[in-house]
Amino acid sequence: VEEVELPARVDVLVSEWMGCFLLYESMLDSVLRARDRWLKPGGSMLPRRAQMWLAPFRDEEAAEEQKAFWADVHGIDMSCLAPVARAELARRPEVELLLAQNVISSPSCVLDIGDLASCDLSDCQSLCASFDLSSHVRAELHGFVGYFAVELVPGQWLSTAPDAEPTHWRPVLFHCELPLPVQQDERIRGRLTMTQATQNPRCWDVVVSFG
Repeated sequence: VEEVELPARVDVLVSEWMGCFLLYESMLDSVLRARDRWLKPGGSMLPRRAQMWLAPFRDEEAAEEQKAFWADVHGIDMSCLAPVARAELARRPEVELLLAQNVISSPSCVLDIGDLASCDLSDCQSLCASFDLSSHVRAELHGFVGYFAVELVPGQWLSTAPDAEPTHWRPVLFHCELPLPVQQDERIRGRLTMTQATQNPRCWDVVVSFG
């Protein structure tokens, strides 16, 4: 799409550019470059708007399964490796479905591209967003779930949220190395930063910090 030559500018640009947590693979970069070259003034983009969301989650069942696994690996107690496994899990996000009831607060919108027909390319090449959430329950915080929603036409959204119908895309789970106990109504404050990887701009480095 960055190399195509067309006889004239177009009225509509349609592209399925969304990746994991919306921006992974950085295909939006190419779409916006094509937009700047070929979309008529006042033309339409489809999708027309995009949002990224982040929410804390708990998953006691998965935590217990991991604990039991390392305690009995073919009859051998390898619990000493559990901290190493948790650290590796926390280092690499997991693309996986999550039950809606495991989300423990309302989500925070960490990116809102309000108009893809006019946004700047630089707006989509890095992200630094704060969040301030309130836990609905007393629970152990096991991580954060990230997902996106795009508006196809006014009022018609495609969402990858845990409580939405499953799609081709799955939410992304950012696991904590250690669970954090939280009380009902306790504030969970933090920051999400995302930058395109230096060696491969199709990939992203993501850091979720909180306290």
